[in-house]
Amino acid sequence: MSRTKTILMWVMAFNFTAAGFTHLLNPGFFLPLIPPGLPSPEWLNLLSGLAEIILGVYLLEPRTRVFAAWGIIALLIAVFPANVYAALENVGPDGPGSGPGMFHWIRCRSRRSSSCGPGGTRAMIARRPDGGSGSMPFEIRPLAPIGVEVRGVALSDGIEADDLARLRTIVVEAGVAVLRGQHLGAAEHVSLGRRFGEPERGAFNEDTPDPDLILLTNRGSDGRILPSDDVRMRLVAINEGWHTDSSFRPTPASFSLFAAVVVPPVGGDTFFASLRLGWESLAPGEQATLRGLVGIHDYAAAFRRFGSATDGDPVFDLPVVRHPLVRRHPESGATSLYTSEHVMGIEGMGDERARPILDRLLAVTTAPERVYRHAFREGDLVIWDNRSMLHRAQGFDEQHARVMHHVRIAGTEAVIAA
Repeated sequence: MSRTKTILMWVMAFNFTAAGFTHLLNPGFFLPLIPPGLPSPEWLNLLSGLAEIILGVYLLEPRTRVFAAWGIIALLIAVFPANVYAALENVGPDGPGSGPGMFHWIRCRSRRSSSCGPGGTRAMIARRPDGGSGSMPFEIRPLAPIGVEVRGVALSDGIEADDLARLRTIVVEAGVAVLRGQHLGAAEHVSLGRRFGEPERGAFNEDTPDPDLILLTNRGSDGRILPSDDVRMRLVAINEGWHTDSSFRPTPASFSLFAAVVVPPVGGDTFFASLRLGWESLAPGEQATLRGLVGIHDYAAAFRRFGSATDGDPVFDLPVVRHPLVRRHPESGATSLYTSEHVMGIEGMGDERARPILDRLLAVTTAPERVYRHAFREGDLVIWDNRSMLHRAQGFDEQHARVMHHVRIAGTEAVIAA
């Protein structure tokens, strides 16, 4: 073989070998090139990597295999650190953390990562909602310390049933999902909510464009600031305590879809904490003492606790309901606490015993290192699962307008004791 051909063979061999090891170490790197609908795209990348390495070695003549072996070793030394970095840090088009590296995939397959999407992948390929050709990246990026951000989804264009099922699973697994830049109209928001389930009707604001949409604002229809004793402002006040939506109902809410329409320049953030992680952080002995306990959810007492009278007000003066303090999630089967600042006591237990238990559980669950704080931008849609998450609102300067749209999905079953 002439020297030119030998050099070409060597170049091809090293190219194939380098590509093969890149595939093996970071299988999600070329994921966008794989057509949608093919199963397990990570495995396709792994297989192609092995095939490229075999082809690279095959191209080398027997006389040069010794030199080739040393060349491959040198190549690995050169490219291995970069590929390992890409695998460990999940490097993608937006830098570290934006791609599905090999190690993340392994953790997801073994269910050791709370940031995994359905099927254990962080980046998925979904069909375009408009039915067009090509694929739309459906990317899941973990937030710190809990929750995920979902990218590549334009909900205003519609979303197919398979993709909606993926989104639902993501919310159930992560607890809270953030989708930026959605800018949904009221009708689009309600329509999306109905695909998660039947919306609760709690339109305390007569100006709401749809009875299935809760309008939260500090402005009246005339644009003026609402007085502090207005029912709409009193709702804002109680929401500044840790709670789950509609725990005052015999069948509490499942999902909440919360959209930012107008946001103030400072404040108005929402904080999230995982009741599942709160439960898992407890020692087994303490967990055992909590099973079988029943929390007393007293909405009227919660309002009084936050400095608002409720006597005779049908909106707030609601009957007490009781729910298990430890619950099982109806979809994931996961065990979590079910407590909040709206839980005023424990059935069959005096306040002197119950209050320290409830305060401790809330403190453990909402420890700062376990809380995600979301700073809203206009167009944000945040979806969370009330069956596993606590949240609370942050106050803001009421001289600035704040308009939020909330579609709350009714639960389908009473709280299941775990």
